[in-house]
Amino acid sequence: MSTFTFKDIHTQFCKKIDELQIYNKLTVSLYLKNLAIEDCISFIKYIKNMKYQAINKNKSHEADQLFHMQCFLNSLLSSLKIWIILENKDFKKAWDSLIDAQEYLSIAKKINEYEGINNFEKHLDYIEKAIFPERKIYLSSAFTSTIGNCSICNHVENNIYCGQLCYRVNRLCCTNLSVKGFSAI
Repeated sequence: MSTFTFKDIHTQFCKKIDELQIYNKLTVSLYLKNLAIEDCISFIKYIKNMKYQAINKNKSHEADQLFHMQCFLNSLLSSLKIWIILENKDFKKAWDSLIDAQEYLSIAKKINEYEGINNFEKHLDYIEKAIFPERKIYLSSAFTSTIGNCSICNHVENNIYCGQLCYRVNRLCCTNLSVKGFSAI
């Protein structure tokens, strides 16, 4: 069994992003898009495995970089799924997949920002403007929560630590939330 250096993994990642992005267009056949989705899922599993190995070896920088790759790939995966979902005429689910792609990319950009990731962000913006031009209604819960526990342990929420995003877990449910002019009681 051969071992790969981080540089080898990074090279594979860059090559994989370029390969998969070819299929991220409306005019590519669904068959090829589905193959690209399967390939992306498989490569995400590989990157996650490498990330967990880096975490276990306390290689924080490598774990963070691999987490960046994982998030970028998840963004690409979500954007590839948009086309399949649109074909099934589930426009709400396609919109949700676009939002997932944008959110994964925003996490990836917390670690690294460069021309390729900015170009992909523009690609997602083009998809939004071309496919969902009238979909400008966002629901936001419009509240700040301070209840819950750190997903890692006493870290700053939304920061990356050794390949992991810190977020709040075990939040208590609130029954009186304000949602941009609406209230749910």
